[in-house]
Amino acid sequence: GTGYSSLSTLKQYPIDSLKIDKSFLAGLGNVKDNAEIVRAIVNLAHNMAMDVTVEGVETEGQLKFVTNLGCEYAQGYYFSKPMPTEAAARTLVQGYRLTTIPPHSPAISQRGLGRGRVLVVEDDPVRRNQLRLALEADGFDALTAASGHQAIEVASADAPEVVLLDLELSGMTGVETCRRLKQSSETAGIPVIFLVEDDELTLDAAETLKAGAADLLSVKTPAAVLAARLDSQITVARAQNRLRRMAMTDELTGVFSRRFLFQALRRAIKAGTRRATAGLAVVLVDVDHFKRVNDTHGHIEGDRALKRIAQTIDDATRETDLVARFGGEEFVVMLQDTTLDGARTVAEKILRAVREDCDATLSIGIAHLSHEELAVDAEEDVDERITVLLRHAEAALEEAKARGRDQVVLKSAIDTSP
Repeated sequence: GTGYSSLSTLKQYPIDSLKIDKSFLAGLGNVKDNAEIVRAIVNLAHNMAMDVTVEGVETEGQLKFVTNLGCEYAQGYYFSKPMPTEAAARTLVQGYRLTTIPPHSPAISQRGLGRGRVLVVEDDPVRRNQLRLALEADGFDALTAASGHQAIEVASADAPEVVLLDLELSGMTGVETCRRLKQSSETAGIPVIFLVEDDELTLDAAETLKAGAADLLSVKTPAAVLAARLDSQITVARAQNRLRRMAMTDELTGVFSRRFLFQALRRAIKAGTRRATAGLAVVLVDVDHFKRVNDTHGHIEGDRALKRIAQTIDDATRETDLVARFGGEEFVVMLQDTTLDGARTVAEKILRAVREDCDATLSIGIAHLSHEELAVDAEEDVDERITVLLRHAEAALEEAKARGRDQVVLKSAIDTSP
């Protein structure tokens, strides 16, 4: 069938993503209904918890359109020029030098990100160090891992933009490492480039690509060519991340969504387990008596007030902090590498800023985990730490309300035992 009957059958199948044909984007400028169809499909997919990939993105205007809709992925000429089958095959075997960087490339336009963060996975310490030094000399931020297991840990905690993976790893093979990276929701979007011996390029191409690799290069690839291939992958990855970030943003307030908050908390706890840190704090913010605003002025004015408060909270935090809408008129600020006193300082700044700029008061509860309390041994421990943080932040928030609101209450010495 067609139309609604076809769409309604989607729920009967184990589908987790939808792809929009390029013909819809191609007709955006001429066929008004196409834009509405794309918008309807995206909304449908999001309501069914599916990711959306749009084909045929060829212009900046098209990219902005799908970004504003919250599409997670995009493909098309805007990201990479298509090539004939023969040329693509030669590229896999011989390598390709990117001669120009697109003007929209995040390597140019996104200040502060640098040329890119690359994870080098190599069990030979000499070769690993050589690659690290070469990448750093070319302006990349190089992370290293000596095994497949370590690579998965580092990728999950530190979010590299590309993984440079030795095929012949001892223990867990390069192919198995790649496969596991692609199976995890935290690392599935990170492109993987395999490094292989010249005589194995053709033999291993199918196996590595089947495992999810984005590229395959000889270990003898010149540094300039390797850097260009990394630039190409990072350009695409950053564009995809921009789309993903749009999908993770709360539509009303512009701060991050609850869904993104939990992903960020998981990553922060894993990172805190691996390296020295002052701890992780959660600041739970509730707008006092906000229901009165809606009842007195209506929901439109209430939405405007909430958006302004969210922006004021965001402006009052540090660059490294993350602000998310937790629900209703509640917000959460996640502060990494922060002491309890440091979290109090940020919370009190938020309290003053909203009072002065928005003529509103807040009740704020803070919970904190020290570096020792952050340590986790298993995946289920990560969720347990998140539960502990939020439970204590909620208890602190309720205490702030009980004391008369318009104040900050802290919860320290958290018991992390089951």
